[in-house]
Amino acid sequence: MRADMPVTLRGLVLATILAVAHAPAAPALACGPASDCLVEGGAYRIRLPARARAERFGAIVYFHGWRGDSGEAMADRALVETADRLGVALVAPQGIGGGWSLPASRRQQRDEFAFVAAMLEDMTRRFPIDGGRVLATGFSLGGSMVWHLACRMPGRFVGFAPVAGAFWVPQPERCEGPAPALLHLHGRADTTVPLTGRQVSSGARQADVRGSFAPFCPLAEGESERRALGDVMLACRSARCGGGEVELCLHENGHAFSAAWVEQAWRRVARGR
Repeated sequence: MRADMPVTLRGLVLATILAVAHAPAAPALACGPASDCLVEGGAYRIRLPARARAERFGAIVYFHGWRGDSGEAMADRALVETADRLGVALVAPQGIGGGWSLPASRRQQRDEFAFVAAMLEDMTRRFPIDGGRVLATGFSLGGSMVWHLACRMPGRFVGFAPVAGAFWVPQPERCEGPAPALLHLHGRADTTVPLTGRQVSSGARQADVRGSFAPFCPLAEGESERRALGDVMLACRSARCGGGEVELCLHENGHAFSAAWVEQAWRRVARGR
């Protein structure tokens, strides 16, 4: 500071310097639907609800399919409109190399469970999200990821709504408690992930979809319940065990995702919580 500077001016400069030195650190760069939220092990994107109905709101976490990315979910109009209609955030984690390192995967590129735990902690700290009202959903390989989350991290989500994906071989023999709410949607004509499973490559096999329920509880026998999902009719079987509920609903189409299924699942397991 110059010695010949007027006293009043020197005082003002000194006060400014002290204020800057003791100012709180600048907040972290914002992230959202078009920019990554970085966490230990990876990244996710998030779209907050246009009209939240409470100070803290729930969230739908969508796991993309093979060779997908988090931007797909942010650009999925039906999924975005569903989240807005429900008044919840839409969260899209980013896989590594377009996929997920399932326990049965030959290449383990990261610990997916540690990554998901870090993401959940970050999004509930950074945004006004109610950690007790988070639903996991996903399509195809992302649906398989959701099955494994239901098995390994059942208490971290209010429910699970996988679509067109199940365990891979070898599937878990048992799952951790508490028993989850797991509602699965699948097409009878699906040839990408057939109901009976298939050999994808040497050492990589998709498990039987109905058999994927075994670590939780067996499905009910007998006549299927008929239910509408928009203009599609579903045939559903369910079972309750250990305080949780599992359900398999089949439609006559192929390998496809439905945001309407996610909305139905949310209203069943998270509404009112």
